[in-house]
Amino acid sequence: MTLPQRDTLTDAPDGSYIIRDVLSGSYTLRVFWSDEGKTYQAVQSVDVGNADVVGVNLVIAIGTTVPGRVIWDGKPSFEHDTLTIVLRAADGNYSESHARATATGTFALNNVSDGRYRLGVVGQSQDCYLKAVQYSSIDGLADGFTVLRASTRRWRLRSVLTVRCGRSK
Repeated sequence: MTLPQRDTLTDAPDGSYIIRDVLSGSYTLRVFWSDEGKTYQAVQSVDVGNADVVGVNLVIAIGTTVPGRVIWDGKPSFEHDTLTIVLRAADGNYSESHARATATGTFALNNVSDGRYRLGVVGQSQDCYLKAVQYSSIDGLADGFTVLRASTRRWRLRSVLTVRCGRSK
């Protein structure tokens, strides 16, 4: 069972908020803040019981860029002139980011917050299908994959999202 989405706005100087009349259950709390064209966000799971939940603190940060490439098994085939890669929350509740693949198959999903995701493609011809999704060394086709912001170290190993498209015979 999926409960309807609830929105709460706050303009309190300390960022505090209250969400009233919440039924017991497991929820995903998503916080967004926009400033000068940039979106900052945080996501956290929250379990609500029969008592008030107090002290849920989220750290809002700018998302990360997830670079990727599309590899075709066989000749690429498009329904239109573009192929769009769509990143959705694994719980299916919202679309996080989307990007168009370049002529060489590269793309960049921008401002992706930490979380678990599934990937889809839009624009391939009807005889094409999503064959594989690999994020770093993780097979993300069946169960999705988790994106985490890079550490604050000076060096970092970038995870590349690889999408493989096949054609029906």
